[in-house]
Amino acid sequence: MGEALTLSQRTENEGELQRLSLGELLALDLPEPQSLLAPWLTDCHLCMVYSASGVGKSFFTLSVALAVAGGGEFLGWKADRPRKVLIVDGEMDLRDLKTRAAKLVPSIGGDAGSIATNLTIVAQQGQDLTVEFPDLGTEEGQDTLRAIIEEEDPDLVILDNFSTLVEVEDENAAASFNPIMRFMRRLKQNGKSVILVHHSRKDGATYRGSQKMSVIFNSIIHLRKPEGKSSVGPAEFAVMFEKYRGDTHGVRDLEVGLGSDGWTHQPLMTDQMAELLRALRSLEHPTQASLAAALKLKPYEVTRLKGAAFRKSLINPEEWDQCLADAADARPEEGAGDY
Repeated sequence: MGEALTLSQRTENEGELQRLSLGELLALDLPEPQSLLAPWLTDCHLCMVYSASGVGKSFFTLSVALAVAGGGEFLGWKADRPRKVLIVDGEMDLRDLKTRAAKLVPSIGGDAGSIATNLTIVAQQGQDLTVEFPDLGTEEGQDTLRAIIEEEDPDLVILDNFSTLVEVEDENAAASFNPIMRFMRRLKQNGKSVILVHHSRKDGATYRGSQKMSVIFNSIIHLRKPEGKSSVGPAEFAVMFEKYRGDTHGVRDLEVGLGSDGWTHQPLMTDQMAELLRALRSLEHPTQASLAAALKLKPYEVTRLKGAAFRKSLINPEEWDQCLADAADARPEEGAGDY
């Protein structure tokens, strides 16, 4: 096939769409993904974290940021070394951010000095009244943030959250997400990983906006509060990987809680049940028979796992049926979308 090439060596005319023959693709010397927080968060990774209000999105993403910045550990996920992180926060008061960070740092471990220097926060509530905070739904707002990103050069950018950082009339409209989706994709092309924090719909089953937007994300994490269970600390929820594009070894759904001694975690379900729910929520399977065939299960095994998932409040019958219906609706226009 010839000598290995880098993508920059292959690029001939800057600004033009590039074409690759199969031979050139196979000859490309593409770097292996670099881990930011093993086993799931790597470089050039786009992730959405979503939940209903008050479940613990900001606690979760701040803990991820602290672990990456200090080379620490969170929920059994480990950073191999400290890296730079930028949090863009559109909602929280600075006092709350300070209190939460101080509470979380001891439970994350890592190097405290690295955390102090590697983690930068741009908070809307920390600005002078004369400063207009960037609206990431506009080119001007994106240019403002892009300049900060170029100066800080973070490995990970956390956007918390869509509702406060992007001004739109209707969050459920697919077109509302186009600008920030393009912005995140450009950051990925520049070697950045991005976590977008978002809200779920009123029923809590999925996130606001079109399901087609999921195609750009490497991972989608749903923080889900177990039904009928009262919280014993500031945060208690299930961490569910509804989508994960990559090596799934070690990527597990978890039941987690934050108490006075820090975070605790344990497996939420069996690997087989997690695989079934992930396949269902991928919206690629319009029937239970399709799910069974994809997972190499007998139809009665899918029925058994479904019943167990209902009993554990991991999914409800309405959401199950809706996922199958959405998959059936999407099938004729597979691959379509604005993103």
